[in-house]
Amino acid sequence: MTGIATLLLRGGIFTVFFFMLPLGFAAYSYGLRITWFSAILFTVINLFYTLTFRIAQGIPPEAGILDFFTITVLTLIFTWIVSPPLFLSFKLPGAFRMIIGSSLGALLFIFIFLRQIAEPVFINQVEAITNTFFSFNLGEEILVDDILYLMMDIMLRGGSLLSCIIIFFLNRHLGLMISRLFRKEKGKPVFVAFHVYPVFIWIFSITLILLVFTSISGLLIPEILLWNILLICAMLYIAQGMGILQFFMTRPQTPPFLRLGLIIVIIGFILSTVLNTVLIVGLLLLGIVENWLPIRTAGIKEPPSTPEAGDKGD
Repeated sequence: MTGIATLLLRGGIFTVFFFMLPLGFAAYSYGLRITWFSAILFTVINLFYTLTFRIAQGIPPEAGILDFFTITVLTLIFTWIVSPPLFLSFKLPGAFRMIIGSSLGALLFIFIFLRQIAEPVFINQVEAITNTFFSFNLGEEILVDDILYLMMDIMLRGGSLLSCIIIFFLNRHLGLMISRLFRKEKGKPVFVAFHVYPVFIWIFSITLILLVFTSISGLLIPEILLWNILLICAMLYIAQGMGILQFFMTRPQTPPFLRLGLIIVIIGFILSTVLNTVLIVGLLLLGIVENWLPIRTAGIKEPPSTPEAGDKGD
């Protein structure tokens, strides 16, 4: 598993985002000890690779150390999400560990970006890419400072957090799927029993109101924090909306033709660059509506309802 993780990490731009997948597989197939042993062994192998190959090939030592530090932190965060030791679990549901871990990862991404924008090589790369793209599409050049400012603006207002949530979720969910295939087990869909705590609708509503106020008044730091809180609430309600879809698609009473029709419609929405936004907004609204309408009548009566990461029954 550590060898596969290393190959995914160093395999290129299309595989680097899935280097944690073997750890997700280990968490759902072999348990806590094997998962953490694999994470530590992978970290040692990555350190050896950094010292013997990357730095030996002429990469500056600072860049190699930063690369190793980034991969190590992401590995430890993800391992804690999918397989937390008892003394570090704090009895948190899996979804809450995902939020906390993604928040820490987002801070790491912002830290790396702040370091990179001071490097002339990075600035030159951004300038070359943006000038090529905008001159081809718009026929004019864009100042690199404007692009960097826009990138930082997006990262601070939820871009980094969203990236971490997607990366961690994909590695976790694919690891779970492969584990079920490997063990020939049929588990329930991930979100079918997912319910957001009722208090989050108040957090979501108050955050929206405060966000409007801070945007008008120009309070930058509170506005950035509120954008990230809003994103967390939105992601939770999108997950709840997905749970409603999964509930109706997997219940025996749903006619097969209707189930097939829903799948075709969802695939069509995903493939369309315009309709996928409609799908996301629809899932968000569906998740919010369930606060007042008991859409899943067979759902559990008590909150929580957050799927437990790291549990084989998930």
